[in-house]
Amino acid sequence: MLTYKIKYQNQVFNCRQDETLIEAFNRHGIIVNFSCKKGSCHVCMMQCESGTIPEPSQKGLKSEYINSHYFLPCSCNPESDMSVISIKPESLFNSAIIHSKEILSVDICRILIEPGDAFNYKPGQYINLRRITSGTARSYSLVSHPDDYFIELHVKKMPNGELSSWIFDELKTGDEIQYQGPIGDSYYQQIENTDIPLILIGKGTGIAPLYGVLLDALRNSHSAQLSIYHEGYTADDLYLHDKLLSLDKQHSNINYFACVDEPLHNPISGNQISSNSALTLLENTLDEKLNSKLANTLNNTATPAFFTSGSPEFIASIKTLLKHHNIPGINIFSDSFDYKDLRAKAHTQSADLGRRRSDPAVINQQSTAKQILSHDDEMWNALKQGKKLKTILDDFYSQVYKDNQLSGFFRNTTQQRSSEKQYLFMRQIFTGEKVYFGDRPKNAHHWMVISNELFDYRESILSKCLRKHGLAEHLIKRWLAIDENFRQDIVKDAAFPKVVNGIEIPLNGYEQLTIDEGTLCDGCHGEINKGETVRYHLRLGLTYCPHCIESEQVV
Repeated sequence: MLTYKIKYQNQVFNCRQDETLIEAFNRHGIIVNFSCKKGSCHVCMMQCESGTIPEPSQKGLKSEYINSHYFLPCSCNPESDMSVISIKPESLFNSAIIHSKEILSVDICRILIEPGDAFNYKPGQYINLRRITSGTARSYSLVSHPDDYFIELHVKKMPNGELSSWIFDELKTGDEIQYQGPIGDSYYQQIENTDIPLILIGKGTGIAPLYGVLLDALRNSHSAQLSIYHEGYTADDLYLHDKLLSLDKQHSNINYFACVDEPLHNPISGNQISSNSALTLLENTLDEKLNSKLANTLNNTATPAFFTSGSPEFIASIKTLLKHHNIPGINIFSDSFDYKDLRAKAHTQSADLGRRRSDPAVINQQSTAKQILSHDDEMWNALKQGKKLKTILDDFYSQVYKDNQLSGFFRNTTQQRSSEKQYLFMRQIFTGEKVYFGDRPKNAHHWMVISNELFDYRESILSKCLRKHGLAEHLIKRWLAIDENFRQDIVKDAAFPKVVNGIEIPLNGYEQLTIDEGTLCDGCHGEINKGETVRYHLRLGLTYCPHCIESEQVV
């Protein structure tokens, strides 16, 4: 396989032709700043001192950045040897002062920022906000308009969120903060025809950029119908309800739909709905309302333009719905809240698309996970004593090995080996038989930098695969609950050492050690017994048996 030499901070390492520079950094245990890993947020931006900069790695960058040889490592598949350096924050970020902070709901606050210099942007784009003392940065969508004096952002306080908790609890009027941007291509000014309908769909704080887009459309006298959907788990999440309801009443071409998953849990009160309003508050109503809306709109008017904002899972579900109605991709503008998990502790998240992490059903699912980690006769019978389990896992790993986001973690083992090891692991869980001799999830994944979003992405592929092979829904939930039980062992921001016999093993190079638990050799795939001396790759977690060591198959 073709590789290129990458020099960074007096280190030289190899980057494979089929991996991005960020993936190579992570594979070698080199800690660098990154967030979305999709070329969206620009948090990982670096400067190239020598070598060829691939064109895709500069997509979306400002001309002055391109001229300074800046590029995005997350979008960079090297085409030559490269020497790269980090960029000083003062070259990327501008200073601003916090003008005011207002609590909008139990976990959402509104901040107004006074930029030090003129700042030109478009409502619906976003900026990277940076805390000066820690250097922590996160992306937040722009609600305001350039004609406004202040920059307006809506910040949701995340569980154990490093930056959002600081903003919510500690940030004060007059404090200095830094910002970078604007970034993003989901904004109204791309709409050339004011006679086509606009449909805006957001969940949670995904409503923030859409609110900016809606106000911008009104500023530009958009004459066609403007429909805006805001979904939340409870009514507390509909923090712009009063403002959107007011716009619905003031403008005949605006229709506002408030969609809540649990309307009886915390109903909206004190708001009188006008007779001409299309507002509804029904459980699980978003898909139903959109389907009805699209059927009527597409039959009677020009194809609408769609703006959608929220988590990657939520946007994926909306795009699937729009694809079902044959909406062309060129008509869809999205602002996906992709980010690296910056929170100090791993948290649980539903496998369902767009569901909140605080969903009581998910919490209950987690609380029963440990009970599920024992023999399960119903599951094993449904899996036909292992025959269907093998079929499911073979199908699942065939998808994983073809997936651009997941395949990089499996370059050092075959698809068959991965499927076989997972089969033994799941069989032991479902039957209680002692058949699995590999590492536990925490040690097996210790070198892998895996975000909550990537964990969820893998889980979504698994759930679809389980449904494809006809596993009952309650058993699928049970299986996914088992997966969730290991989230805290797998999700992390940086590689950590493997622990063997209570001793932390360094992340670089090889070690020889005597194991106190049987495992399988990553060279010949043979069994290694307890008490044998093995050669262990410290970062990749590969274990080699005495035979492979003696035959010099391990370098």
